[in-house]
Amino acid sequence: MSEKVSLYNPRDTHPEQLEAMLTGREPLLKEILDSLREQVEAPTRQHWLLRGPRGIGKTHLTGIIHHRISTDPALSKVYRPLWLGEADVYEVYSPATLLMRIAERLVEAVPGAKLAEELRTLEGTGDEDTLFEELAALLTDEAERQERILLVLMENLDALFESFAPKQRTAQTRQLRSLLLGNQRFLFISTTPTRHLKELSDPKAPLFAHLKERRLNPLQVEEVGALFSKLTQITGRKELLGEGPDAELKQRIIHQLTGGLPRSAIMAFEVLRDKEGIQPLVEDLRVFLDAQTAYFEARLSRLAPRERSIVTTLALADQNLTLKEISEKSLLPEKSLSTHVSRLEQEGHVEAVEGTGGKGTLYGLSEGLFRIWYQYRKGRFLLEPLVRFLAYWYDPNELQSVAEAMQQRLTQQGAKGGHTAKLTLLQIEAAVRLANSERGRLERQRLWEECRQAVERATNSSSSPTLAPFLQRALSDAIALAVSNKADKAREALEKAIASQEPMPEQTAFESADFLIQEVQQATHEEGAQHVALIGLLADSFGSSHNTWVRHLAAYTRVFLVDELEKLNRIDDALGQADIILSVPEVHQSRMSNLLFLSALIFRVGLLYRLGRLEETIDASTHFLEEARKGSSNHIKGLIHQALMWRSLAFGDMGQQHEEEKALQELVRMDEKGLDRQLRRDSALARLRLIVFQAADGRLPLNDRLGALDDWFDQSRELLSDEPPEFFSFFTALREFAEAERQGRSLPSDNMWRIYGPMMSKVTPGAALSFLKNPTVFFLNSSPQELAVWLKKLLETPLASEHKQQLRLHLKVAELLEIATALTPEERPRLRQKLGRVPAELRELFKFLLSKLG
Repeated sequence: MSEKVSLYNPRDTHPEQLEAMLTGREPLLKEILDSLREQVEAPTRQHWLLRGPRGIGKTHLTGIIHHRISTDPALSKVYRPLWLGEADVYEVYSPATLLMRIAERLVEAVPGAKLAEELRTLEGTGDEDTLFEELAALLTDEAERQERILLVLMENLDALFESFAPKQRTAQTRQLRSLLLGNQRFLFISTTPTRHLKELSDPKAPLFAHLKERRLNPLQVEEVGALFSKLTQITGRKELLGEGPDAELKQRIIHQLTGGLPRSAIMAFEVLRDKEGIQPLVEDLRVFLDAQTAYFEARLSRLAPRERSIVTTLALADQNLTLKEISEKSLLPEKSLSTHVSRLEQEGHVEAVEGTGGKGTLYGLSEGLFRIWYQYRKGRFLLEPLVRFLAYWYDPNELQSVAEAMQQRLTQQGAKGGHTAKLTLLQIEAAVRLANSERGRLERQRLWEECRQAVERATNSSSSPTLAPFLQRALSDAIALAVSNKADKAREALEKAIASQEPMPEQTAFESADFLIQEVQQATHEEGAQHVALIGLLADSFGSSHNTWVRHLAAYTRVFLVDELEKLNRIDDALGQADIILSVPEVHQSRMSNLLFLSALIFRVGLLYRLGRLEETIDASTHFLEEARKGSSNHIKGLIHQALMWRSLAFGDMGQQHEEEKALQELVRMDEKGLDRQLRRDSALARLRLIVFQAADGRLPLNDRLGALDDWFDQSRELLSDEPPEFFSFFTALREFAEAERQGRSLPSDNMWRIYGPMMSKVTPGAALSFLKNPTVFFLNSSPQELAVWLKKLLETPLASEHKQQLRLHLKVAELLEIATALTPEERPRLRQKLGRVPAELRELFKFLLSKLG
């Protein structure tokens, strides 16, 4: 076999190599082939759709299906496989032209077929419907002559639907359905990289529920190792990962860096073969990105201009964005963005990465490859996945040596060096910079340490007995029933599986929970509501058991349920599940349950805060801290850190600054050794909050404030590298304010707005009290309209009656100012009449502010 492994062209790869590389897809392949055998005598056809992002192995699997059918004596007598590639689909714009491409592939497969002559005599009348009917008849006749079913292997079904004219899409989809449902001579196996296809998911759509769908999931850790072993045999190279624990660690790191995508894993293999020989890899990737141009440009061209702007804005951003950030970068009005983004979500261009829509939700691109392609087309030639892999796998000194060697060769070759060589050097130099940066060093350290701990856990657990195969099958069958909406039968199956093990040993109980949750995750990939329903079914089933450890397992399962409910923003339901965990007696009785108990307690603290139940948040945090301080592990220390952060936020929102400071001070005094980056970042922000408090009430002298801010920033710079630009704008404004105070001058209004603007994004009792301390500053640094809207929201927060009364008066001033800016001179008497209702002390404020507005 060839030493070179094809990364991007399974269609051009020898079938034997595709077979040799097959990893992790054997069960799905068997299911499809078994279905094809069953359909030989069936009166109808079951069509298939394979989903998964680019690089997951859809084309690879399609190629193997083509090869298996072509070489299997029984299947090849029944089916004629016709493989339509991406280029074929790009040329299609209607069901008729789709049939034309199928006819061309059939003629290529059977050159002497009568169909070739019939196509030459086919008259193009310009009538799509007539052409469709004629081609369908010709293809059916040819299939009957050959006594075959035309098995159409078609890539990018989404591109086919998008090629249909919008006004004719429903009619043309119905036309396609007529072929799929009414013609036994056609069977389609299609693929798509998109998560949503409204032509299939909308109950009103013609093709709803007519394709059997399967999603290709990323490879597991062990499967990545198996793929490396197969690639080693194909290329004739030595084993790259070694043996034993060291090999397990390396394959886990590769899995993390590649996300389990087969194409990325093969890329990693090629890099590891020879780090100086990545130039062919870069060339392949460059050619591959160029080959995606037709597909991505076609998708972009079909978007409305504003939606296209949203997609390209996300593609050029270094991180996922909120609606507000999309608005700022694209210059589109934020008010209309949610409608456009919702449409893009439905069509599979954009996804909500964190949150469930609305303010604060982070959005990203559904297809990561598009970002790489678009940045590459815009002249950003860094191939981020490759750079990241090099930086986190190799030692920085090794990379530096490779970069110097390549630079020397390029210098010697001069103009003959070529574009690809320069592009390769660019990737290696970027990897050197990332590896030597503090962020890169910390991320590499975190990655290797996490993987090392995972290997240790796996090694320790491997010495314990694993689940019996029959129990695994029973639990898998229960999940399959639940996925099929057969909840009662699923519950019966679970209870039967549990009963077979009672009394269930502790180890078996926890292994069963882990196994079930993994099965749920695989069976309900990216379908949050179904995921929640299944985990709830598991928790209820285990919770009704008479066995102590099975009930313990139910509580353990509910921890995952709480997490899933919180992701769906079902906060009340999540809190209810946390309370159920704490009500289970076994959770309080076992030493091994300590983390389970503490997890439920910390869930309550965060969930109560999100519900705005501030006093309960503080009580829950007090209870948690009393229990957690009995332990000393890094995990418990991290939970304490989270509790103190929630506690400080709750006190701050209630306007209790003294108690907020106490919580923040305890937070920053904590030993940060062993804490992850996010928790250390929270500590850094807590230190900044304390500096602001001390400056506000004079505890930090005027001349020391600027130095304190600069020292804080120098210490926290790396931890804050991922903060949004708005944060750094706010910090810069704080620093400029401190400098202006020291020099005895005032800041321009736009600088002041950078300080007070973020405060007006908070709607809490603490924000209301901050306003009442110095309302004039807010009036001077915001428009009356903005301030009025904010004050109305603040009035809905839990405030003391006297504070609400003060807010109402200031709201009246804001409304008067809003009227004053719109009134003509003739209407001034009406304004004076309204002003008469305002207390005397606020009239002076109004007159002062009106003079500033004028």
